Amino acid sequence: IKHMKINWIFLALSLFNLQLSFCQMDINNTLDLKPWEDPQVSGINRLPSKATSYSYPNESLALQNDKNNSSRYKLLNGNWKFYWARIPEGVP
Repeated sequence: IKHMKINWIFLALSLFNLQLSFCQMDINNTLDLKPWEDPQVSGINRLPSKATSYSYPNESLALQNDKNNSSRYKLLNGNWKFYWARIPEGVP
């Protein structure tokens, strides 16, 4: 019986040590990740998703069903300014 008790204590301590090892490894991995390498990061400086319907400030404009008449509609056509960096660490 004493031998079985020692085996259970050894097993419990081994599992506890193993659990601590995995926790420490997880902490080290998350601290070393760059944002583009972290699978938990789904977007930086990104607006939340929304429905693809169009909203209008009043009912009469909504009944016309012309998104160009809505002050809440913005075309994204035009010149865009992008910052290109040879390596990701060069991004400001």
